[in-house]
Amino acid sequence: MVKIAQSLIHLVTSRLRVSISREDRIRAIAEKIYVNREAVDTNEDAETDWTKAERIEKVPVYRLLFWMNQPLVTIERHAVEPIARWIDKADLFRIIERISPALEALGVIAIPVVLY
Repeated sequence: MVKIAQSLIHLVTSRLRVSISREDRIRAIAEKIYVNREAVDTNEDAETDWTKAERIEKVPVYRLLFWMNQPLVTIERHAVEPIARWIDKADLFRIIERISPALEALGVIAIPVVLY
């Protein structure tokens, strides 16, 4: 299992090194971090993004995990977040909250009927 992981890391990192300077790789990672940071509204700055990008670029495992995580971030941004905003706007949870006491009461009433 360890050899498979090492081979995968070597394969990905060797492809990332193809004629791209280290600074360009760091810049690409920092840009992705910036986009992710803007989506979640954290109070960090560009210098923090660059520092994180340097740390990610330096360690092959971090670099592999970072690039493997990017499709998941994209899916979250384009699929999960709009659905969450829609649910929030639809007040679905407030509706459920208002009818839940009635559902609980029905459950309490139904228990003796089912047990009898």
